[in-house]
Amino acid sequence: MSIITRRPYRGETDLDAIANLINTCESVDQLEEGTSVTELKQSFDDPFIDKERDLFLWQDADDQLIGFSRLWIVPTDTVIDGFLGFRVHPTARSGDLQEQIIAWAEERLRQVSQERGLSVNVRCGSRADQTDRITILERCGFKRDRYFFTMALGVDAKNLSGALRLYESVGFSTVKTHISLVKESSAVG
Repeated sequence: MSIITRRPYRGETDLDAIANLINTCESVDQLEEGTSVTELKQSFDDPFIDKERDLFLWQDADDQLIGFSRLWIVPTDTVIDGFLGFRVHPTARSGDLQEQIIAWAEERLRQVSQERGLSVNVRCGSRADQTDRITILERCGFKRDRYFFTMALGVDAKNLSGALRLYESVGFSTVKTHISLVKESSAVG
């Protein structure tokens, strides 16, 4: 069994490794979600992200980055929704790293629940064709909550508004389907 260590984000020195991990995953998963160091820096500067507690990295015994997670916790006066985003290197997906990341997110949100005195939900999205990821999320107690569709409608070059073509036939076609999964928790008190 290989040794995996978890550590918090250490600032800009981690950006290149995180971008490389995300882009390595993108080359396998084809989710159209690649990134750059600049994009990561901008997204991590979100005021709702506690960089010391909501961004974590997982490394193997050779200190190679094999997992990354981010929690985005929406401020609210009711139930707290923590949106978990994570990536696991394709060569590390056969172990339990994804479950470790989910467990980390649940523990972090329990802390937030205690601090704010509110119930929490862990939310995580997936493309509908990522059946392995959906299976892991459901095995960890997530339930399908919402579906999102990315739709496309061709634009008629002679009728730039597309209205004529729309009336002639319904030309919508599904390009992608995204699923939002939720794990409810009542970890207050």
